[in-house]
Amino acid sequence: MTSHSPKPIKVMIAIEAMDVGGAEMDILRNFPCINESDQFEVLLCCFRRPGTLFHQIQKENIQAIASPALFNNRFKFLQKFLKPFHSLLFLLKTLRREQPDIVHCFLPRSYLMTCVCKLLLSFSKTQSKYVMSRLSLNDYMKNHKILALFEKYICHRVAHFDAFIGNSKVITQQLASEGCRKDNIHLLYNGIQVQSFVVERDIDFKELSTIQFVAVGNLHTYKGYDDLIEAFYQFEQNQQSTKSWSLKIAGQDKHGNLDRLNTKIKNFGLDKKITLLGKVDDIPSLLASSHVFIHPSHTEGLPNAIIEAMASGLPVLASNVGGVPELVEQNQTGFLFEPKSPESIAKTLTKTFTQVDMLAKMGKKAQSKALSNFDLKSSVANYKATYLNVIKN
Repeated sequence: MTSHSPKPIKVMIAIEAMDVGGAEMDILRNFPCINESDQFEVLLCCFRRPGTLFHQIQKENIQAIASPALFNNRFKFLQKFLKPFHSLLFLLKTLRREQPDIVHCFLPRSYLMTCVCKLLLSFSKTQSKYVMSRLSLNDYMKNHKILALFEKYICHRVAHFDAFIGNSKVITQQLASEGCRKDNIHLLYNGIQVQSFVVERDIDFKELSTIQFVAVGNLHTYKGYDDLIEAFYQFEQNQQSTKSWSLKIAGQDKHGNLDRLNTKIKNFGLDKKITLLGKVDDIPSLLASSHVFIHPSHTEGLPNAIIEAMASGLPVLASNVGGVPELVEQNQTGFLFEPKSPESIAKTLTKTFTQVDMLAKMGKKAQSKALSNFDLKSSVANYKATYLNVIKN
């Protein structure tokens, strides 16, 4: 008598598009590993458009489907109005056709669309379980009041998702305060391939003539690069240290901020010290050639950029927002400053130069913490455990 191996659990990822961002990179890192397991079969559904990483996820042997274009470019005004309905219909059809065991949505719009689909399918024979991941603070709710009410009172309380995943303690606390059932909330830290960032460092900061700062992140306004440039200008005006400094910022242009920030740098007379690199493919090498990482963002969940810097052995200066304090321990793995405050950043820069003898130890502690807590194997195992728990319950 032949024994048959159990059917794998089909997990469908629902997201608007696979563009370059924290959630999308989290999917690209974790789900090929999950798909390799005999226990799981992963399907990716981009219900609005494919996105720049779509073909990359296909190369990882994951079945990926994307909504086709609604109209050509001559009908942009109609597309803007009808696209949400077209996306909803595409997601609904995909759910009915594929009948996944688990539907896992990433990012707020995906959560809203998936909730509507779940409610519409509630009387059908489909028995899918539903999981939502939130990887950022709920600040977006302040600017979208109606959607925020829909999310809090319809999605959280009526749609009854089976699991809510937050990637930092503060996000899980926000989910609980919004009305999600506490026993359905899970903390799942980001995981990266830490070994690809590890560098053995033997730096005597006291002997360095120039400290090389680095920041990594696309040039969104909320990333705080205006504050950072102003802070370095303030610091330069009052600097008493004999050491020099340089700053490299790696990140794609967003909303024309590259030209605007370059103009600001020139106006402050810092164009020989601050360089906007644009998109950088080899982040590990950039981090390896730097001495201190700085992250001035106004809002964050649990930024991978900081985890990567820690894995590279860099001390981190960062804004005290979201899950950042869960990564950067004050005076242990780096220094925290207040968000949206060039003055606070400038004071932290002064502190960095006056306590330069602490930086090497901070970098080693940061690396040790990254290796122990934020490895990809751990996050993959946690995703699997969460899915099995959802199916079991």
